[in-house]
Amino acid sequence: MTIVNRTSEIVNPQRVVIVTGPPAAGKTTLARQLATALDWPFLYKDGINEMLFDGLGFSDRAWSQKLGSVTWDVMLHFTELLIHSGGSFVVEGNFTEQHHAERFKQWREKYDCRYRQIHCDADVDVLYERYCARVESGERHPGHVDHSLSRELFVSLFGSEKFAPMNIGGDVIKLDTTDFVSLDVDALLNAIRMV
Repeated sequence: MTIVNRTSEIVNPQRVVIVTGPPAAGKTTLARQLATALDWPFLYKDGINEMLFDGLGFSDRAWSQKLGSVTWDVMLHFTELLIHSGGSFVVEGNFTEQHHAERFKQWREKYDCRYRQIHCDADVDVLYERYCARVESGERHPGHVDHSLSRELFVSLFGSEKFAPMNIGGDVIKLDTTDFVSLDVDALLNAIRMV
């Protein structure tokens, strides 16, 4: 058997697209659109969280937060596995500098991966309106206990720089998702495909 080494010519470099930002900014919708258009795997926090709710049950905010902590452990585990695989993928969640940036930096060093971070954000009043609308729609899993957040608590939790882009290297694309339907998804896809 003959093995030809062609590592000097990268035909299909890995791209790790991280879609992040505050709740109700349109992250999951956008990330799903991108992953579908690119035909890449899609890993998202709420998908894992809701599987845990379905399997283990749900009750109040304290339980939701407890399962949320396990969700992040599972999410980060699978994120590293996907990075280690060398394939491109889209991962979505409300990542923060304080809780997640160090892991992404370590993976960049360990696996020599490339990040493209897409940060979704909108005016806090728009975010709260969307938050309320999705609670009222009944489409959001009840395990999230979203109905228990007042506007004041929502603003205190999500109306700050807490969900700013992480400082992890790679490109950062900031999107104002206030008018979500006007987003140029094709231009975004072209930016992602660039080596």
